Amino acid sequence: MNHLSSLLRNVIPLAVVLASIGNARDTEQYPNIVIILSDDLGYGSINSYGASERYVRTPSIDRLSDEGRRFTDANTTSSVCTPTRYSLLTGRYCWRTSLRHGVLGITAPLHIETSRPTIASLLKSAGYRTAAIGKWHLGYGTGRTDFTKPLDPGPLEVGFDYHFGVPQNHGDATGVYVRNRATVGLRSSRVEPFGQTPYGRQFLGFDAPHRVDENVMGELTTEAVKWLRRQDPETPFFLYFAPVAIHFPYTPSEETKGGSGVGLYGDWIHELDLSVGRIASALDELGLAGDTLLIFTSDNGGVLLSEGDRPEAEAYRAGCKRSSGT
Repeated sequence: MNHLSSLLRNVIPLAVVLASIGNARDTEQYPNIVIILSDDLGYGSINSYGASERYVRTPSIDRLSDEGRRFTDANTTSSVCTPTRYSLLTGRYCWRTSLRHGVLGITAPLHIETSRPTIASLLKSAGYRTAAIGKWHLGYGTGRTDFTKPLDPGPLEVGFDYHFGVPQNHGDATGVYVRNRATVGLRSSRVEPFGQTPYGRQFLGFDAPHRVDENVMGELTTEAVKWLRRQDPETPFFLYFAPVAIHFPYTPSEETKGGSGVGLYGDWIHELDLSVGRIASALDELGLAGDTLLIFTSDNGGVLLSEGDRPEAEAYRAGCKRSSGT
C-alpha cells in the first residue's frame, strides 16, 4: 500500500481535473483508476476553465469539475508528446533519458526500460488489471521498429495487461492500430508506401487495414468502454486512456462536425468531450463510478499555429475563415 499511496500522491498533482465520484467500497478496497490524457488541449479550451459557450461546449468534462475537484495550477515536464507521456507513466524527468528534446520517431524502440517501475507495474503488483488504450508514442521493440513483426517489448512489458493504440500521432505514417504486440489485421509482410499523410509524407504502406482519421476517436473510445465492461467488479483496474484529440489533424466525426463556433478545431474539442462522456457513462452504467478515481488532464497544453506553412497552421486559418463566413 505504501507504493500505491506514493504513486497517487505523485500522479494527482499532474491532473487538470480530478473527479472522485464517491468513496471506494471500503477502506480495504483499492479504488479503480482511470487517467484520461488528452493531447494538446489548452488550459482555457473547456468551459469550466473559461471557454465561452459561444465557441465550444464541454459538458462531459465540466461534469468532472462540477462533481469532483478542479485544479488551477498544473505543470508538465515538457511541451511535446513523448517526454510528457514518459514522465506521467514513470514519474521520472524525461531529460534524464537519451531523448533530451523533441519526440520519438515512428520506428523508434521502446523508450521505457522494461526494468523501470511504472504506474501500471506498481498498480499491477497491487492486484490491478491494467490497460493502455489510445495514443502511445513511446516506441516498440529494441531497435528500428518493424510493424510486420511482433512489437516486443512494448506496453505489455512495462506493466499493462492490454494495449490497443495509435503507434505515434493522429494521422501518423503507420496508418494502423496496434493491439498488444501486433499490428491489427496484418495480412502479410509486404510494405508499399503510398499516398500522403496530413503531415506531407507518404504512408509507410503496411498490408493491414488503415485507420480512418474521422473514426479514430470513436474507435479508441469504444475499445476503452469494451475493456471496462470486461472487468471483474471485484478486481480493481487501471485504465490509461490517451485520446488523439485534439492533436492535428482536426478530424471530427459526423456527430460533432459543424457543432462549434470555431470551425474544425472547436469541433475536435467537442469530439474529445464526447469521448470523456462515453467513458463516464460506462462507469455509471456498470455501477463503478462510486468506486473509481477518474482523472482528466492534458499532456502539455494547447498549440496555436496561426502563421507559417505547416499543415496545422493552414488548418487553423481555414477553420477561422469558415467560422467567420469568409
